[in-house]
Amino acid sequence: KDEAESKSSELEKKSAELEKQKKTIESTLTEKRKQEDFMGETRRAIMNLLEDSWDLKEKAEHQNALTQSIVSSVLSGLIILNDAYKILSVNPKTEEYFGMKEADLVGKDLHEVMQIIKGKDEIVTSERWPMEDVYLAHISVTGTMEQNFSVMTKSRQFPLPAEISAAPLPKQTEGGGVGCLVIITDSTENRKLDEAKSGFISIASHQLRTPLTTIRWYSEMLLSEDAGELNKDQREFLSEIHGGAERLYKTIDLLLGISRVESGKQKGEKTSIDLTLMTEDVAKELDPQFKEAGLTYVAEPAPGDSIKAYFDPILFRQVILNLLSN
Repeated sequence: KDEAESKSSELEKKSAELEKQKKTIESTLTEKRKQEDFMGETRRAIMNLLEDSWDLKEKAEHQNALTQSIVSSVLSGLIILNDAYKILSVNPKTEEYFGMKEADLVGKDLHEVMQIIKGKDEIVTSERWPMEDVYLAHISVTGTMEQNFSVMTKSRQFPLPAEISAAPLPKQTEGGGVGCLVIITDSTENRKLDEAKSGFISIASHQLRTPLTTIRWYSEMLLSEDAGELNKDQREFLSEIHGGAERLYKTIDLLLGISRVESGKQKGEKTSIDLTLMTEDVAKELDPQFKEAGLTYVAEPAPGDSIKAYFDPILFRQVILNLLSN
């Protein structure tokens, strides 16, 4: 009996130990399944992240290739500068204009590479460069042909007539300064067309003055009845001829004046002008024409103080004369 009880107790102990081992194994298996599930989820998440990163990389590469293609195909020179005038990048057109490769330009100060010339030989100092407004005021600057700029480098044999525009770029780094995008457009052909236009106006105007002077002189002589008395119809016809010749002569003078201003041969001297007095003075001069046309002219001054402006008095008088005579 004692032996049976001993065996039964031993069996109970072993059964308890087996049950304990069973629970331990089940717990271990459960934990292992959880770890496998976690690893599977982690693996899937990593794969998703990798796929997303590859997609982003492909999109970035595509966007970069598209940007490079656009920049390369631009027919103007593009230069990207940092906040210290250092060249960060240029496009192929800039390489062509400068006669230098991008590798030789990147990292250099633009002042050391390029020279800006105004007119024929006036060197533009660095503080008067268009890009200065970008750095100082953070505003865009649009180049025009009237600036009469040319760019020059050590590798160029002749200056390149150019229009220089510039625009601010976002800061490259935290705490850094604003960069600058410089656009250089070749204006050689536009400059030639403008010179041809001015030359044509000047030549045509000079050629027309000689026969017009003859018409004016003879019509004045006939109206003065130096060649005989005129009847009413003859005087009326001659007055129309003389008046038309006078208007055409003034038009030619105006064209010549414009040509001189554009070529820089005539530079107006600005002085303070009372616009009301100037207009009234011109109106008095044209009063006979107003009466002849059956028109009434009234110059009504602005309320309060007179309006003053700074203009060249001769050129401004011509503007008012043209406006009222029309």
